[in-house]
Amino acid sequence: MTLLLDLPNEVILLIASHLCESLGDLNSLLRGNCRLAALLAPVLNRELDRYFAASCDFALGEAGGMGMSLGGFGF
Repeated sequence: MTLLLDLPNEVILLIASHLCESLGDLNSLLRGNCRLAALLAPVLNRELDRYFAASCDFALGEAGGMGMSLGGFGF
């Protein structure tokens, strides 16, 4: 029987790529082991960056649609 930690990094990253839809699941996986944390932390950070960028784009789009100007705030 093969354990998750017996798999090569490339296979673990492939498995983790399917968890990117659920950032909580990805976070839980990386918290399970030091090797997984080192391997998957950059993946989680990249996905969080995408999530927050999309949230900011949506928020700025909504503010712009209401006629609000964010120019005074550096946007």
